[in-house]
Amino acid sequence: MYFTAPTSHGLTNWQEAMRALVAREMHSRLESGQRWAWLVPTVWDQPYLAKPPLIYWCQLLLARITGGPPGELHLRLTVAIAGWLGVILTYLAARSMLRPASDDSTADRPWPDHVAWWSSLFLATGILHVRSSRIGELDILLVPTSIGAVWAIHRAWRTSRERARVDWPALGLATLFAALATLTKGPPALLAIGLAGYGGILLWAALDAEARAGPRLSDPSGPSRSLLPSWTLRAGGAITGIAIIWAGAGRRWNFEETLGIFCLAVMGLGLLWLLTRLADRARLFALWTALKHTHPIGVLGLAALGFWGWGRLVASLVGSGTVRAAAAEEAADNLRLLVAESPVNNLEAASYGVGLGSFAAIIAVIWLLKDRPALRPGWYTILAWCGLGLIAFSTLGKGVPRYLTPLWPGIAMLGGLWMASAIRDFSRGRILARATLISALTLGLAQGWWYAAGRELAYADRSPRAFIASLLPALDQNGREPIATFEFSTPALDFYARREIESFHDVTPRRNLRMVGPRTIADLRRDLQASGGSCILLVRTSQPGGMDPKPAVECLSDAGLMWEPIEMPAFTIDNGRTPVMALRIRAGAGPASD
Repeated sequence: MYFTAPTSHGLTNWQEAMRALVAREMHSRLESGQRWAWLVPTVWDQPYLAKPPLIYWCQLLLARITGGPPGELHLRLTVAIAGWLGVILTYLAARSMLRPASDDSTADRPWPDHVAWWSSLFLATGILHVRSSRIGELDILLVPTSIGAVWAIHRAWRTSRERARVDWPALGLATLFAALATLTKGPPALLAIGLAGYGGILLWAALDAEARAGPRLSDPSGPSRSLLPSWTLRAGGAITGIAIIWAGAGRRWNFEETLGIFCLAVMGLGLLWLLTRLADRARLFALWTALKHTHPIGVLGLAALGFWGWGRLVASLVGSGTVRAAAAEEAADNLRLLVAESPVNNLEAASYGVGLGSFAAIIAVIWLLKDRPALRPGWYTILAWCGLGLIAFSTLGKGVPRYLTPLWPGIAMLGGLWMASAIRDFSRGRILARATLISALTLGLAQGWWYAAGRELAYADRSPRAFIASLLPALDQNGREPIATFEFSTPALDFYARREIESFHDVTPRRNLRMVGPRTIADLRRDLQASGGSCILLVRTSQPGGMDPKPAVECLSDAGLMWEPIEMPAFTIDNGRTPVMALRIRAGAGPASD
């Protein structure tokens, strides 16, 4: 499902096209003798520091093994291996995290193996997990690295509970996996790992009776006392409600925004309730003891230090100003506080992202609230992985589904918890197991066929690879006629054309345009006047919603350019968002205003 015909369809996604383009340029720079090229991702000799370099290193390593420069195959193999490792590690981690204590005579010993098996099957056939394992998005590398880090943190916590000592090998592994995750996507990776690994400890301290029954900070023989008065939660809820009403006063919310605000309010109240649960001497002491033996500052801090060290090395090569500008741009684009639509988008993605596992996880939440089964420590880690992760990405992000990729293993494990319990406890558990297995295999086969053959059959017109292959025979000047785009850009065209394709603005500002320019179509006309030649210009055949409806060809005529269409099949590239046609343009007399 992950490895069959990995390059049957071209690079249609902006993210994967950029990863392939950067890796190929890093390889070219290394081959030309630039010894530090592996440290600094670049696009057409300009630093591209939007993301850390781990995914590029993986492509370079696979290219070294197979020979030749990195290309489509090496990118697709990188993500396929990451997705496959995520499935294997999900099985191993779930089995280990749910294993009962050696002195627990009431435990169902085979049950953790059953949970692990269903969890890994759910993740293996999860819709968005499979997609990320077949499309070259770097987020899939967060799955095996996050699982490894969370598993190791839980192992260290288990050692703390059972033996009251620090498990240094486990913490070393947690630090290594956290560092790899950080070199994949920076601080957001640490956020996901910290909330799952250490958030599970926090949930255990706040909710488990064992934590409250432990030793007190003072007066061990006395009762455990709350450090906050009973009215704290009610006051906090009232303040939250007033803040929401104040923020929405005078604004017309649509349904999605209203639902999102409600979700944010529920999330805020849930966190407030957890804090009030923790305001207890015994629970605080239990939390402190667990954290003292699992060293969150050391694990997460050393991982962050590795990311900082890479940034310092890059700054020494390209300048600290370039690094600061890239970091500021990434923060501004991805760190969005309290976006109303974000929780709605994230909950929607979580409801189907792990396929059958998402459905089972929803039932698991209902089961936990209704039947209130006794929770073991590993359960708290899984609940924190899902719950606190969704809260964090919903309150701090803009609601992009692929940002939730490191949460998919937790959701799969939550679904596996319910599935294994239902099969064990229900009178028709075997029928449920067979039906779920058949459904999972059917889903897996369908997705395997789709990415190996179906996508190319259905969406051949979305392939920039096929578009460039159709365009190149039409080029004059021995195939070196310049190619440019007007008011859109995608690195997939640069990758397949093996040249830098400049994107131009209109001569007058147009709404909602990003990542084009800075030069205008008037600059292109002057270039053509100076050279006396022609240029292939790729333009949209229709404008997307939210942009100026004026057709691109009218803008070209207004700017004093003569154009003629190039006969070729119709394509809608950029993952189906950009209907495009090719024009051969030459400079005209120019508009009077010029």
